Amino acid sequence: MVGSPGDDTGATNAGQVTVIPGRRAGALGGGAYAFTQDTADIPGAGETEDEFGTTVAAGDIDKDG
Repeated sequence: MVGSPGDDTGATNAGQVTVIPGRRAGALGGGAYAFTQDTADIPGAGETEDEFGTTVAAGDIDKDG
């Protein structure tokens, strides 16, 4: 995951998070995607200076390696 809190996604510094899938071999996987607070099912709304993505955490959530 990459946080981009300064991205202007409809509002100044509203922020964005990009997910870059990995692989067991360590190389980056395909299918990266981004979301903001204006993405469906994400709480809140993108507003000026929200800085969404300031703090992110990542891990092997489904424990598949």
